[in-house]
Amino acid sequence: MNALLPSGTVTFLFSDIEGSTARWERNRDAMSEAVRRHDQISASAIDAAGGIVFKTTGDGCCAVFSRAGAAVAAALTLRDRLAQEPWAADADPLLVRIGIHTGSAEERGGDYFGPTLNRTARLMSAGHGGQILISESTHQLLDQDTVHVRDLGQHRLRDLLRPEHIYQVGDPRERYPPLRTLDEGAGNLPIQVTPFVGREDDLRALTSLVPLHRLVTLTGPGGTGKTRLALQTAAELVDQYEAVYFVGLSRIREPEDVVPAIADAIGLQRQSTANPHDVVLASLATRRCLLLLDNFEHVMPAAAPVGSLLDGAPDVSVLVTSRELLRLRAEQNYPVAPMETPLAPSDATVEELAAVESVRLFVDRARAVRPDFTLDTGNAQDVAAICRRLDGLPLAIELAAARVRLFGPAELRSALTAGLGVLTGGPVDAPQRQRTLLDTVRWSYELLDPTEMSLFRRMAVFVGGRSLEAVAAVCLPGLDSDAITSTTALADKSLIRVRHDSAGETRLDMLETIHGFARAELQASGELAEMQHRHAQYFADVAERAEAELRGSEQTEWMARLEQERPNFEAALEWSLGGNSSLPGLRIVAGLRDFWFYQGHYRVMSQWADPAMALLPDDDPGLQAGVLLTAGFHAYGKYRDDAVDLFDRSAALYEQAGDDAHRALALVWAAGAHEILDADLDAARRCLEEGTALAREVGATHVVAQALNMHGEMERTVGNYELARAIQEEGLSLARQTGEQRRVAMISHNLGLIAHHLGDDTTAERLIRESLALSNEIGFDAQTAHSLIALAEQLTLRDDPDVAARLIGAAEHFFGVSGMKAQPADAPDHDRIRTIVLEELGQDRYAEAVAQGARLDIAAAVELASST
Repeated sequence: MNALLPSGTVTFLFSDIEGSTARWERNRDAMSEAVRRHDQISASAIDAAGGIVFKTTGDGCCAVFSRAGAAVAAALTLRDRLAQEPWAADADPLLVRIGIHTGSAEERGGDYFGPTLNRTARLMSAGHGGQILISESTHQLLDQDTVHVRDLGQHRLRDLLRPEHIYQVGDPRERYPPLRTLDEGAGNLPIQVTPFVGREDDLRALTSLVPLHRLVTLTGPGGTGKTRLALQTAAELVDQYEAVYFVGLSRIREPEDVVPAIADAIGLQRQSTANPHDVVLASLATRRCLLLLDNFEHVMPAAAPVGSLLDGAPDVSVLVTSRELLRLRAEQNYPVAPMETPLAPSDATVEELAAVESVRLFVDRARAVRPDFTLDTGNAQDVAAICRRLDGLPLAIELAAARVRLFGPAELRSALTAGLGVLTGGPVDAPQRQRTLLDTVRWSYELLDPTEMSLFRRMAVFVGGRSLEAVAAVCLPGLDSDAITSTTALADKSLIRVRHDSAGETRLDMLETIHGFARAELQASGELAEMQHRHAQYFADVAERAEAELRGSEQTEWMARLEQERPNFEAALEWSLGGNSSLPGLRIVAGLRDFWFYQGHYRVMSQWADPAMALLPDDDPGLQAGVLLTAGFHAYGKYRDDAVDLFDRSAALYEQAGDDAHRALALVWAAGAHEILDADLDAARRCLEEGTALAREVGATHVVAQALNMHGEMERTVGNYELARAIQEEGLSLARQTGEQRRVAMISHNLGLIAHHLGDDTTAERLIRESLALSNEIGFDAQTAHSLIALAEQLTLRDDPDVAARLIGAAEHFFGVSGMKAQPADAPDHDRIRTIVLEELGQDRYAEAVAQGARLDIAAAVELASST
């Protein structure tokens, strides 16, 4: 080891000349001289502060310091001297960006290795010329009285790991453009729990290849790390696109669900039966985006729709991971091989083995479970043999490395050699590496104790993730353990992955290969049917609880929870209504009606409403009524005439069951169906009066609020504005009492329209803006669009018709791509508002402004509306 290089916890300084490539191309001789002078100044400043330059990069340097303060002092000196340097008359001053980060790293042969260096490089690349950025670990070690720093907050660097708290060193008045981090680009790239190791050549190739091709497909057998490489590639390219979206397809079962999954990823609300392909295409047609479609091989028939999206959206690029090509004209294949492994037999040194990427991955993951793990002469050959034995497959290496908590590398090597090779009975035509990967999973499984084994295979009954609560309810009965202890053990052994959702709740995931293995073990154990029954019963309980929770103050949180559990609900429905115990499935159908209806999941309602109605139990009128009510919601959402009959039958069955609260709800919806679908206002009023009276009698406040909203809309439609206002105000008060935010947003909007008709435009605008803000906050896009159109009238009255027309354009675009229709009560107002704005602007200006608005998404339209 070089005695001059510090060890342990050290501080790294990385620098880079901004715009160096352009400078080299513009004037190579001048740039050569400038870099020479830059290197001299850098070396002098670093040396004077007690640091050591251990590497130069051509356009920057890498230095190490024993003290964080010394690194910051060197950075300030370097920047100041470069600013004062008398550069040649025809040369611009060099602007250098600097990143400083403190941590531990491995020193080998005069160089350092490890995640700390990667983090430092990412920090530096986030900055701009002249900017000095430091990490939280460095900031904590500084003398705050001698160094001025500006807190820039939390940012996601492009390594996809946890956010980093970043500070800027120097005069706090200095201002630079936004940092080049993942936060500044739109999209949904997920945070990763482990650093990206190796694949440098692949990453360089892909970051050059993807921008040049419309479609790039990463192909290779399972376990080669295609997904992680694709994610890192997308992170590197984030500043070249308007947005980068990750679309995970591992949960998708049918090819026709691929395009809806893309719609979900890019944030489009599916609230109707509109063609998802048209919705996505309309959203992407004029945008420059990158879509990452992950795990495509099991939905290959969806290749044609993807090709159609490429044809219709010329500025969209697609990056795919798959075990086979999509075979589209625009496709560029990029085979992803297993990681490089050491040659055998080999007399390579520890330093040489440590540079091999599969060994680097093993060491990095081993340190995650044993921080003191070091590659040395005693274990290097064993680690190399393990990497060779596992064919360089990243997943297999990670699983093996996790075992160093219990076993040394020599024991691991012996275990693999002794009988954990090719999986007996595996497909003879499967790739050797794939069978070895499955064998690695089996080996990890056999290291579990009996309780952990049972829990592991039982957890395979879930689809697309599972909560701790669900695991405890479904998997733990009969096991002598608790959810936290057992799941922690499985997470520690890399068989499950722990993440936290947007609400901070713990979710437990399995890699697809591991999930498939566990599912096979569950079936072989004879427990599969029992676990499926428990799984269906649990999600039936959740659905029934959700029906009540969706009426209260936690409505938005429950919508998000149910959305997250959709794969599990659909798996439970498929098992229950597919010829097994039908009761849990019927309960789910009855319990999820509000979720499906308000979230626009009509495809799911269509899929299960008819099978459920064919399985109605003769001895449970309440459950029959609940299923019919869901079917009525579905028919009403599609404006089908049979909605009236379904609601009427549901109300009669609820009466038989003695459930007056739900009977009142069915009557209220029957009233709406009579009004809208068969234009029978008298029948509508009779149902509404009966339903409202019954709801008041039994204290069903949420039903009363719904009834008042519907009654108020009926009166507004026929011009009884004073009566409509009084009714809606009572409904608003009740909705606020129950915490139904969606109802509050809808009624506030309706009251705004009523106020306008009564000549009070000040109140009208206030109420409409309140509805708009609330709808946007809770993600109620349909109501947001209605309020944008209503606000357009108020803006026209205030002599701002151009913005008004743009809001109309944005709302109409939303209605067009979502397939939603305005309620009959709203349609006349919408037509009147369009006419007012059109007359104010004239045909040409109106058409131009509407077209501008159509290019705005809902969020941008709300921002525009809020600024006026």
